[in-house]
Amino acid sequence: MHDANMLTMLTGNENCTFIACFQPGICYGSFIYGKHALSPNDCLESCQDDPQCNFFSFNDEDYCSLTRDCAFVDSSCSGVDKCVYGQRECEPHQEYVLIIAGYDSDYLDDVELIDVTTNQKSCPNKPSAFPVPMHSGMSLTYDKKPLICGGEIYPSTPISDCYIYDNDSWSQNVTLLTPRVSGTAVEVHPEQWLILGGDSDTSELFNEANGIFTPGPTLPNDLKGGVMLNETFLILVSGGTENYLLDVNTFVWTPIADRYTSNVDVATGIFFNGTIDEIQVAVLGTSDIEVYTPSTDTWSVLSNNGSFGSAITIQPSMKYFWLFLGTEMNRFDENGLSLIEADSMSISRNRFAASYMLKSQISCY
Repeated sequence: MHDANMLTMLTGNENCTFIACFQPGICYGSFIYGKHALSPNDCLESCQDDPQCNFFSFNDEDYCSLTRDCAFVDSSCSGVDKCVYGQRECEPHQEYVLIIAGYDSDYLDDVELIDVTTNQKSCPNKPSAFPVPMHSGMSLTYDKKPLICGGEIYPSTPISDCYIYDNDSWSQNVTLLTPRVSGTAVEVHPEQWLILGGDSDTSELFNEANGIFTPGPTLPNDLKGGVMLNETFLILVSGGTENYLLDVNTFVWTPIADRYTSNVDVATGIFFNGTIDEIQVAVLGTSDIEVYTPSTDTWSVLSNNGSFGSAITIQPSMKYFWLFLGTEMNRFDENGLSLIEADSMSISRNRFAASYMLKSQISCY
């Protein structure tokens, strides 16, 4: 195995062999097969599982192609966040989750970093504290950096401030149009976010290209959580039992089946039950976990476990989505059927914000 960008000198040979790992572009060569993949890491794993594969490519439509060789690289679709290619000798990208502030009998400003790639534990390097004790903020990105917006500060005051995290420091940045507590933010198009809910039936759009918030569509009610089903449709859930499908191109709302249980605090995650055609959405609340199957417009109860509280799910570009609460870290397997316990967080907390980060953005050790 070789780390990304490692140059291996072949002793006794004038040539150098460059092990390409997660480089910008798409590799074209003798094609083996293509498949949907959850991440570049997932695509790499598929290559390593196939004895014919020597190169993998992953694009911004989550498509993975495996080839025997790499005759040329198309750099027209480039950038680590868009298209990357590499060789089977690569090691997986290290991936982290930044846990920000929250509540545990008092407002918290503590921040910790979780290694969710292999070690699955809290990192010894402690990130800088959040500028103000806060809970129930929302996580976005701005210029590919974590941006935490809204939330509640003492004494029970909703805020519209946004803080950006860069080089282990926080600075006040852009400002929401409306103060929001326990709202949700979803990237509906590349570098465009829909921010909604938070004790309000309003929404707003954030454009990363210019850092500007603009008014968005009016909501059918106060929505609490959401997840992109595909490039067109966003599933949104309320604190009650009502749920909706939103076309992110036309902003047309369509009611879908009601959940069994209402939960004031909810968290949403998505998983693929075997194949991309069997995608399902999980909603985690204070009393149970419910799973939505779009193909049949039905909900089912996966677990009647009241210990999750106001959990939050993180689905980085991996095979798993994560569930954090109190000091517990858990993940679902790729089929969404098994809850796997991991290490513990450093302190107990809930109602926190969380942001996905790569090794290139932060140091764990």
